Parts: sequence; C-alpha cells; structure tokens
Amino acid sequence: MQFSVRLVSGTQDPILPVTWRRFAVALCFLVLTPLVVTPVHAKEAVSPSGGLYEQALKRFESEDYRGAIIQLKNVLQANPENLPARILIGRAHLALGDALAAEKELRRAKVEGGDEELLAVPLASALLLMKRYEDILYTLPVEGRSTEVEYGLQITHGQAYLGLLQHGKAEEAFERARRLKPDTAMPYVGLARVKLVQAAFYDARDLAAKAVEIEPDNFYVWFVHGRVARRLGNLPVALSSFDKAATLGPEHTPTRIARAMGLIQMGRYEEAEKDLE
Repeated sequence: MQFSVRLVSGTQDPILPVTWRRFAVALCFLVLTPLVVTPVHAKEAVSPSGGLYEQALKRFESEDYRGAIIQLKNVLQANPENLPARILIGRAHLALGDALAAEKELRRAKVEGGDEELLAVPLASALLLMKRYEDILYTLPVEGRSTEVEYGLQITHGQAYLGLLQHGKAEEAFERARRLKPDTAMPYVGLARVKLVQAAFYDARDLAAKAVEIEPDNFYVWFVHGRVARRLGNLPVALSSFDKAATLGPEHTPTRIARAMGLIQMGRYEEAEKDLE
C-alpha cells in the first residue's frame, strides 16, 4: 500500500517508545517462540498435575493469560520443579505486561535447567519492557541460535539499540532479522522507525507499506503505517490507517490518541473528543 506524501516542516511525531515496547514486544514474543512447552523441549518430567497444565496451556493459547496463571500456580504448588509450567507462567506474565514477574519466573526456569531456546526471546522481551537494554545486548547474544530464536533476538536487539539511540546498529539488527524471515512484518516496522529518526521519510513510507502488505490483520502494523503517514502530512491516509488499527486492536489507547490528534489537525473536534473520552 503506497501513499503520497507532503512533508510537514518542523513536525516532531516519533513513534512512541512506550507503544513500541508494550505492544510490539509482547506481539513478537507471542509469535516468535514455540507456543507449546513440553518435556520434549525441557529436561524434566511433567508432574502428576499434567491435566492442569494442559488446561492452562489452552487458556494461554486462547489469550486468557490471567486464567492460565491461576492454573499454573496450582501446578507449581504441586510440583515446583515442573519446568514447562514455570516457563509458561513467565510467558503469561509477560503477555500481561508484568515484566518483573516474567523475569523472575524465566530466570528461575533457566537456573533449574530450562531450555535456553525457549527462554531467550521471552527473557529479552521482559528486559526490554524494563528498559534494560544493555542486559539484552550483553547477556543474550544472537550467535549459535536456531533461526527462529535468532530472529526473535535480532528484533529485540534492534529495539534495544533504538532505546540506546544507536540507530545504525538498530538498523543492522532489523536487517538481519529481515534476511532471516523476510515474510514477517516486524523487521519492516523496526526499519520504518529507524528511517523516521534518520529523516528518510520515503524509505519509512515504503517499509511501512511492506509491513501492511505482509500482515494486514496486525493492528500494530496499521498503527505504525498511520504514524508514518501522519509524519509525512498525509492525514487522510493516516486516519484511515488508525481506523483499521482501532478496529483490529480496540483496546490500544495510543491508536485512539494518535487518531484524535489527526482529527484535531483537520478541525474535526467532535470526532476527536470521542477518542479522548
């Protein structure tokens, strides 16, 4: 999806860092690593409470993270050494944005022998939420990983470099992720943000359009597409993108705020007020 641009002189409208962290990180965490955690991937036997674990896994898969946590606590109470349950409860905490609780559970799983391939990306995502960028870069290297895990770590490394304002290294990380999995949107989203910071607006436009082409059902992709369009002064396209983002992710507050700002710029104050209620 292409859109023409009209550069707005002096416009300062970067993609909000908090938005990137809390939504893109959680999103890439949920899709990057294998969802089913079983003894095939960990060095322990499932406890007699395996039925509860399976129920918790189903809740997790249906995005009932709070319900999954309740059941996983029961599993771990019966058997604290159940590593699949320990890993899954860490991931459930992360999906809810509780990075501290997620880190605690994931690190315990690591100490107790949990599979590094299952732990690396969720742990990096938890550290990202807490802005512990150096910890990600220095304690979770990308070398020697499976393709899937390396891809996830390249994405989180790119975001960490963005947080440290090291835009060149961020671009390199997102490019490596793109080469690993060119059919996924998140590398293009990351590169679009880098190009915005570098004032390479037409490149940002093309990258955002590519992300939309790849994942048109991803609310965050449309949100970024809208912010790029708004930065370039194309308010009609920006509002259309924010509308799509709001439909796909109705609980995403930054989308409503961004749409309201665009509506205000167009003098549509009553419509903007509805987004700000």
